[in-house]
Amino acid sequence: MKSVLSAAAALLLTVPFTSGVLAQDQLAGRWLCQHANQTVSNNAFENWIYEFALQLQSDGSFQAQGNYNAQTNGFAVPFMAQGQWGRQQGIVVVRGVEQQQGMGSRNFFLMFSNVSERVLSNQYQSANGKLLSHCER
Repeated sequence: MKSVLSAAAALLLTVPFTSGVLAQDQLAGRWLCQHANQTVSNNAFENWIYEFALQLQSDGSFQAQGNYNAQTNGFAVPFMAQGQWGRQQGIVVVRGVEQQQGMGSRNFFLMFSNVSERVLSNQYQSANGKLLSHCER
């Protein structure tokens, strides 16, 4: 699954952030989110879901806090993330650093192509599987 996420991330990381009052005013605030991966082969070692609260700040920063659940874990692992968010050609991009209990830090990345005042969502599908992101107020 890393290749699916890496391909999406590589595409968006080449486009610089653009900020606008409209994006910050309408999208800033608290969102309840799920971010999940499912492989085509339904490989239990690569299927996972994040469930978390996402706080988008009007200054372009974000914080996220919740749980990471891997299909093979059988239990939730707390995590926190922080970084920057903005719009890139109509897509909302959230990127920063995640701290997961017992794991150290790693990159945190979300993108949303379906954007409204109440819902942020995105589905990315490749030959390897599906990556789904969904947030609601």
